[in-house]
Amino acid sequence: MLGAWVLLKQVLTLSQDNTFHTEKVVGYTADVYLRIPADTRKSGKIMVSHEGSMHELQAFNTSGEEIPTGAKVRVVATIDDASDRHPSTDCRLRIAQ
Repeated sequence: MLGAWVLLKQVLTLSQDNTFHTEKVVGYTADVYLRIPADTRKSGKIMVSHEGSMHELQAFNTSGEEIPTGAKVRVVATIDDASDRHPSTDCRLRIAQ
């Protein structure tokens, strides 16, 4: 009986959706991978850890000052611009230092 329960629990675990969604990292701290210019129209890259895996994401600055490589930043919002969609691996985030 215990064996059947363990087997059923493993099968149910396989059915979980582990898709990464950028909304899940809002509020997280990240490391700047490529500097983020002060110009709000230009982007840089950040590395953020979520549920044990690292994700490289496109990021835009809200502070008005350039953020150098290696700085710690906080993800404050996702950018959902339907007219300018990027591939799912190039998600857009707004960050603050």
